[in-house]
Amino acid sequence: MVRLYDAEQERRPDVGIVACDATILGPEGPSARSYQTLHGFPDGASVTDLLRANSVFVCALCPRAVVEQIDGFSDECRGSEDHDLWLRIRESGRRIVATREVLAVYNNAGSGLSRDRDGACRCAASSMRSPRWPPPL
Repeated sequence: MVRLYDAEQERRPDVGIVACDATILGPEGPSARSYQTLHGFPDGASVTDLLRANSVFVCALCPRAVVEQIDGFSDECRGSEDHDLWLRIRESGRRIVATREVLAVYNNAGSGLSRDRDGACRCAASSMRSPRWPPPL
């Protein structure tokens, strides 16, 4: 992911997120479908795309300066802080680059915070109250 960041940043210095794919591990073991297979390939995703589906797996690389520029994680989005961060990074004009390489495991076996649908809805509603809403298509 660091090599991809360096190469893309050299090509065009506006990378905000570097994403990878993940194996999904459920109660019965690894799924045949990966995170990107289920949620889409995030390379070049727009804000609108990210509002439709969180295609950026949580195991992503973001430059510290970019995260600090947008004031880091939001306290209002418990359970979907990463999705909110991706939306705000993308809204700031930074782009998403991704590899299809599986570099992580998503443990989807039970009661994690990512199952908090109310938190995800609060995050989406918070994004829509942004002064930059609606996002550029």
